[in-house]
Amino acid sequence: MIRRWADRLSPLLVALFCLLPFYWMVVSSLRRPGDILDMSFLPSPLSLENYQAVFQPGNGFLRALGNSVVVAGTTTALTLVVGTTAAYAL
Repeated sequence: MIRRWADRLSPLLVALFCLLPFYWMVVSSLRRPGDILDMSFLPSPLSLENYQAVFQPGNGFLRALGNSVVVAGTTTALTLVVGTTAAYAL
């Protein structure tokens, strides 16, 4: 009986453990800057101030995002080329 409960509960606990950081990231991004230390489950007044601040012209976020896309794309392309030639050799 206990084994059956453990078999059903353990994947749920692992999924919860993996998804909690994403939940915390989204909830923290929706808090007002002054309420960032508030530990409520959901932010009381939802705020998009943080998103507005990120996309302001002088912030440099879009430049950093573009750099990340270039690095990720180049890395993916090189990995595909090396992986394809290695797979062909095998």
